[in-house]
Amino acid sequence: ILVGVLNLTGPNPTKQVVKVTEIIEYPTYNGDGKNGDLALLKLEHAVIFTENVQPIRLPDPNQMFENGKMCWLNGWGRISENEKLAAPYTLQEVELPLINASECNKMYQAALNLPYTPTAITEEMICAGYPEGKKDGCQGDSGGGLLCKYDEHWLLVGIVSWGDGCAEPMKPGVYTLVSKYTIWIVENMNAKPSSELTIMTTTVKMTTNLTEQANVSTD
Repeated sequence: ILVGVLNLTGPNPTKQVVKVTEIIEYPTYNGDGKNGDLALLKLEHAVIFTENVQPIRLPDPNQMFENGKMCWLNGWGRISENEKLAAPYTLQEVELPLINASECNKMYQAALNLPYTPTAITEEMICAGYPEGKKDGCQGDSGGGLLCKYDEHWLLVGIVSWGDGCAEPMKPGVYTLVSKYTIWIVENMNAKPSSELTIMTTTVKMTTNLTEQANVSTD
C-alpha cells in the first residue's frame, strides 16, 4: 500500500510503501451490491504517523448517523463517468450529505420508476450524495473511506461499495456502513474496545475538490 501520497506521479517526500502480507475478507460477502463489502489488510510493519499520515477512528457499533450530516470522500477515481483523472493524479475530495438506507431506497426507486422495495439498500449500508447528483465518487474510488467529524474526531462511517451510473440525479453513492462491522474489525485486529479505538486506517491531507463525479463501482 501507499500512504502519505497526494500525487500518484511526481515527488512525494511523505510517501510510505508498506507490503501487504494478508487480506482478510468479510466471511459472508458474496458479490457486488451485497452486505459485507469490506476487507482488512494485514501489513508487514506499522505505518509511521506523521503530519500527513494520521489515524481515523471507528464508529461505535450502536452509533446512529443523521440524514444530511456532511462528510468527506476522497480518491483517485474517474472525475466523470467517461473521464479519467489526469496526471499528476492528484488526490480528489468531495463533501457529501449522508442519506439513510430507507430514504436512499426511495430515491433509487423514484429514479428507476419502479415500485418501492426496501431491499436493495440494506441497513448495513448508508448512502451519500445530492438529489440533483453532480457530486460523488466514481470508478476507481472503490474501497475509499467516507469520513465524518463528530465531537472533534473523524470517524470512518462508510466504505465506497456500489451505485448505478455516475453522479446521476436521485442515485446517490452506496457505502458499507462501518458501524455494523466494528466488532468484526476489532476482533480481527486484536484492537482495544471501541471507545479507545484510534488506529484503524490512515488518510492524507487533501487540497483539491472533486466535482461532477459519479458513484463508484466495485471494480
